[in-house]
Amino acid sequence: MIKGDFVPPKLMKRLVAFILISLLWLVISSCAAPPRIEEPLTIYNIGSPDYPKTVYDSMLERYQEKLSQSEANQELHLQARNLDMISHIYRIRGHSQEALDYAQQALELFRRLGNVTGEGVILNELGEIYADRSQDSQALDYYKQALNLFGQVGYAYGRELALNNMGEYYRYQADYEKALDYYRQSLKISQDIIDLKGESICLNNIGTVYHAWGDYEKALGYYKEALKIRLELGDNQAKGVALNNIAGLYYAWGKYVKAGAMVKSGV
Repeated sequence: MIKGDFVPPKLMKRLVAFILISLLWLVISSCAAPPRIEEPLTIYNIGSPDYPKTVYDSMLERYQEKLSQSEANQELHLQARNLDMISHIYRIRGHSQEALDYAQQALELFRRLGNVTGEGVILNELGEIYADRSQDSQALDYYKQALNLFGQVGYAYGRELALNNMGEYYRYQADYEKALDYYRQSLKISQDIIDLKGESICLNNIGTVYHAWGDYEKALGYYKEALKIRLELGDNQAKGVALNNIAGLYYAWGKYVKAGAMVKSGV
């Protein structure tokens, strides 16, 4: 639900969401402290818009097999997780109705289990699916429910994600003051828990608010902070997004030579 041609496309958000939710389930399964987003998890780092359909078909088949096994063994927690992973694969491929159906099934199971953290994770994802479908009021309602549950269990990482999504909602509505408030809350949490990837996302999003306001100096500062972190993390996809954002800003600013230089460096 990001607006403007200087922000990543929805497909990129779906791919990032798939990786992040995989990390979240590691936390829920082990009851360990939330992992830092920047730590690699290669088994789930599947995201590339250029991957052929067969890759996702193979992944879907694998998780459907896992779902069948967990159902046969009556392992409700694993059923819920596998349902959610299937939902993510469908979301990446743009099949929002199937994504919604599987996420709803996962939500029902987590509620049966009394797993408040899992319930919050799914509620946040349902918000993202509704956002993909441009059903924004429903998206906001799910984000609020997720934020409330994460607050109840003291899950800072979940609160960071939900607050950022709420910022996205208000930015899409062009309510930039509210968007900025939610982004700043999310940024503070990301810094408190040393979530560098999340911090770079929040900095970038704050930059887009100032960009929309025409305060190019401030926007550039936030974009550069986000870029610095992404360079440190070696995140080439996110680095490219940051460079394109800076190029778009320079173009809007009328600094066309600098815009061209940024585009070339992002190639």
